[in-house]
Amino acid sequence: MLARSGVKKAYHSGAVRARKTLDPLAHAIGSSLDIVELPAPPDIIRTIIALPETTVAIVVGHSNTVGPIIEGLCGIAVTPIADETFDDLFMVSLNPAGRPNFTHLKYGAET
Repeated sequence: MLARSGVKKAYHSGAVRARKTLDPLAHAIGSSLDIVELPAPPDIIRTIIALPETTVAIVVGHSNTVGPIIEGLCGIAVTPIADETFDDLFMVSLNPAGRPNFTHLKYGAET
C-alpha cells in the first residue's frame, strides 16, 4: 500500500514484530528504503523533525508509542490504542509553513 508513496526512511522500535512489519515494504521498494531502529519516541520525533522537508518516512510503533509520537510531531492526542489493534494507519504531514495535517485510516481486516 505504501510502496508508491515515495517513502525513503523507515523507523521501528527494534521489536521483531515491528521490523517484520516493514518486510513487505522493503521487498517492494528494495535498497532505496533506509531502515533504522529507534526504540524511544523522543528519538523518533527528533529524527523525523530534522529530516529534509520533502522526505517521506514511516514509523512502525506499538500501542503505547504511536500516540506519543503523533502528539510529539503534530500536537494531536489520539485515543489510546488497544494492544490487539493492528488495523490503524496514522498519517502526519509536517509542513513548516503551516499547520501539520493528521489523518487516521484503517486497513486490512478489522481488529
